Amino acid sequence: MEKRNWKALAREFREMVKNTTDATKVIVKVGDNDIAIYPAKTNHTKAFYCTEELIDFCRCKRLSNHVTVIDGVCVAKIY
Repeated sequence: MEKRNWKALAREFREMVKNTTDATKVIVKVGDNDIAIYPAKTNHTKAFYCTEELIDFCRCKRLSNHVTVIDGVCVAKIY
């Protein structure tokens, strides 16, 4: 299995989605073998609007992704 630099990948994804409003801002967190994307505290919709970027990023980097709702909050994982 290929070892990934998850910190560098998260930094690159953050750069892709940084131009949002406070209402659509996300938080990108690095895990051991994945990246998690959550709505920021200022994002009162509890959703995110960067799905197109998420899909493009994963396709280009040959990664997978998964979007779910946990306790009413949209959460995406890149793995």
